[in-house]
Amino acid sequence: SMIVLGNKCPNWTHLFLDSCKRVSDASLYVISRNCPIVSLSIRGLYKVTSDALQRISRRCPNLETLNLEGSDRVNSDSVLEVVSECKKLRVLNLRNCKWIDSECILRVCRSASKLEELGLANQHKVVSSSLLTSLATYYPFSNIHTLDLSWCTRLGNEGLIALSKSAGNKMISL
Repeated sequence: SMIVLGNKCPNWTHLFLDSCKRVSDASLYVISRNCPIVSLSIRGLYKVTSDALQRISRRCPNLETLNLEGSDRVNSDSVLEVVSECKKLRVLNLRNCKWIDSECILRVCRSASKLEELGLANQHKVVSSSLLTSLATYYPFSNIHTLDLSWCTRLGNEGLIALSKSAGNKMISL
């Protein structure tokens, strides 16, 4: 099981557990306690909760890459704790995370100073032109070079225009 592996493999820095349906909070507790994780992908893990993510953020301060795509039980508070505790975070994928709100996205962009890639695909309930305009106005995308807005159906011209003005001469992949 993952618990046994977490105890016996203390050198793990990159861990990809995408769609491993049996992995739960207990496994991630042991792994985060024993392994110096820098990159973690828990895409589609329906048993993993915000509690596990908060523990990971406290125990893995060197986390640089986090993929939470489709993590149905992860909320805004836990994402904000990751951003607060993991100062080296460069890549964050929140694609299809149902419990993330617009305030969370604003705070992530304000707080994650090293963030280079942000995945917000399929956040159609949250990502809108007004959100992008606020982001572009108040928190210019200083380091972000990749912003995934796929399937954000409420996004319109106004938001993209504000984003392009904010980016200046920087290239942002959409």
